[in-house]
Amino acid sequence: MTCPSVVRIAVPGPPGAIGSRWFNGSDVPGLEVGTVGDYYLRANGDVYGPKGSEGWGDVQFSLAPDPSLIFSYSAAMAIILG
Repeated sequence: MTCPSVVRIAVPGPPGAIGSRWFNGSDVPGLEVGTVGDYYLRANGDVYGPKGSEGWGDVQFSLAPDPSLIFSYSAAMAIILG
């Protein structure tokens, strides 16, 4: 029994441009953080980006949970049991 030959079906091309990157921290991102097209996740859940030529801009959305949607076992039992 012989091993099959190795056939190369593609040749790697040249490296592409650097894509978007994510940064994180506890403070609002400063202008020195990242480059155009990057994103920033603040410790409180706020997401900034993509960074534009003028800077980060406003918070786009937040990943922080909505306190009104957090399940409370004791509150649910109070509703169920009256």
